[in-house]
Amino acid sequence: MLARRGMSARVSSLAALIVSFLSIAMRSLSLIVRERSDACGAAPEARRRHAMVRTMVRSQQHSLLTIAGLAREAGVSVETIRYYQRRDLMDTPERPTGDNRSGVVRRYGEADVRKLRFIRSAQRAGFTLEQIKELIGLDAKGDRSRVLALAQGRIAALSVKIVELEEARSALNALARECAEGSCGPCPILAAFDRGLSRSTPADG
Repeated sequence: MLARRGMSARVSSLAALIVSFLSIAMRSLSLIVRERSDACGAAPEARRRHAMVRTMVRSQQHSLLTIAGLAREAGVSVETIRYYQRRDLMDTPERPTGDNRSGVVRRYGEADVRKLRFIRSAQRAGFTLEQIKELIGLDAKGDRSRVLALAQGRIAALSVKIVELEEARSALNALARECAEGSCGPCPILAAFDRGLSRSTPADG
């Protein structure tokens, strides 16, 4: 009888210990879940603030660019920037004045980086510097009809150029075949250049 009572007491004590342990575990788990939930809710805001800081840092860096730094940002040479400045495509900033003169070096900002990239992109599209200068002015005015007219003019000019290049390629291919077929006499390619490639064909010689 006493053994049974001792066993019952030990079982009750063990059960109480297990219940206490489970209660502590549940409270700990609830705390972890709540902390993770709070962290997930705060993550987008933290990312947004971090992105804002990165943007501000980049903007400040761009506002302190020397002409060499501007050239690196846009992938051009310093002389190219100076040439654009001489053609009035880009402004030449004033040298700093006052106590904080930053070494008396001209500084460029984000707007200069964007304008330089604009000029390079327009050049790759086939626009002349004069046309690009007009495009820069049109960008400020928002005159889309004039921009469209300039673009259509470039498309027409490029179409003509493509035809000319295809004709030159065809003529050069024919001359290359003729040159490869024979080894005596003057070179047909050089002879064609001497006469003028656009007027020559393999049948001429």
